[in-house]
Amino acid sequence: MTSSIVNSGDLMASNRRLATRASVGARVAASVAYLSLVFTIGWALADPVGHIVREPRRGIFLVAAKSLVDPNFSRTVVLLTDHGIAGSIGLIINKISDVAVVSSLPQLAGLEKSGARMRFGGPLEINSVRLLVENAGAIPSAKRLIDGVFFVGSTAVLQSLLTNQGSRTPPTINYYAGYAAWSPGQLAQEIARGDWHLIAAETTTIFDADPDNIWSELIEQLDGMWVQMDKAVAFGYP
Repeated sequence: MTSSIVNSGDLMASNRRLATRASVGARVAASVAYLSLVFTIGWALADPVGHIVREPRRGIFLVAAKSLVDPNFSRTVVLLTDHGIAGSIGLIINKISDVAVVSSLPQLAGLEKSGARMRFGGPLEINSVRLLVENAGAIPSAKRLIDGVFFVGSTAVLQSLLTNQGSRTPPTINYYAGYAAWSPGQLAQEIARGDWHLIAAETTTIFDADPDNIWSELIEQLDGMWVQMDKAVAFGYP
């Protein structure tokens, strides 16, 4: 029988080496997780879809917080069409009606598609009509909100768009009855109270997304972003 004698000093040194390797491995794993989280947050904040905005301005979305119970604005997404010292104006983009556009604007009969429907833009001046237009080029007398998206408040401009298309790609037009407005300082108070989330507006959300899903999808994006930011705080991310 062969006996083996292990020096206690050698055993302690071996254990220390193993502990050191485990510690280094843990630190490397934590660093990788941290860098992955930083990358994820950086990507989320740089992404124009769902990009959080610090201050209200023309061309951003106001996304109603889950806690907002005002029946006019609960579960709504508002595109700000104007913001300044005189107050703020916007259009709710995710409420569509059963009213045909041509029944509200009979002068468009034969120009606009019969299936086009009016949308609820807000509780003010509900009998007035405002437009959001997606167009590749500039539109005279229209207000540019973001790239390719214009605010139009004139029926003359609308008729020009519909009748003088030529060989151009026809514009995409959303029609809104009424609008939303805030007096000076009112929107800032509501934001400070937590009624609204501010994110960058996106063309496809306005013109292509299902209105019934817009609010819930944006809230889901925001919830995911908050989770990532909470994790960043836990990792000590500034």
